[in-house]
Amino acid sequence: MILESRDSLGGRIMPNDGIDFGATWFQTHHQNVIDLLEELEFEKFHQFNEGRSVLVYGTMAPEHYFENDPNAPSAYRVAGNSMAMIRRLAAPFADHIRKSQVVTQIKDGEELLSVQTDKQIFKAEKVLVTVPPGIATRIKYTPELPEKVSIAMEKTHTWMSNAIKVGLTFKKPFWRSKNLS
Repeated sequence: MILESRDSLGGRIMPNDGIDFGATWFQTHHQNVIDLLEELEFEKFHQFNEGRSVLVYGTMAPEHYFENDPNAPSAYRVAGNSMAMIRRLAAPFADHIRKSQVVTQIKDGEELLSVQTDKQIFKAEKVLVTVPPGIATRIKYTPELPEKVSIAMEKTHTWMSNAIKVGLTFKKPFWRSKNLS
């Protein structure tokens, strides 16, 4: 059984009008991703990166231009967007996925674990919590987790949690004529 807190699958992979707002790029050292794409028969394509890149650290800081390293591993993207891969992975398990189920408590019973959501209670022999550790601290655990574990979970940074991703579409990639990637 998969309990998904949102009303859609994919977690932070949230496409909108064909724009990926979640995990988008991968490189040649991400062999598990590449193997999965091959198994699912998905194509990948090179992320365009010729020319200079621009990075803005904050609204009060000037933009920072830098040249892309031509020897750096090429980044790839999933053809059709990352959500297409999520849908394909979920399809065989559709009857075992419950959406809009926010887990509020995991309780160790005498024989089974009790997983309480904001809507109902599920029983299980094992539970895997797959949200980032900082978010997992919002779940009440009975018995309580060891203090060391709770502290480690609270202090574990969630990658990209402090970033905002914005997607824009243009008729033409005008930046390429300015030698920008």
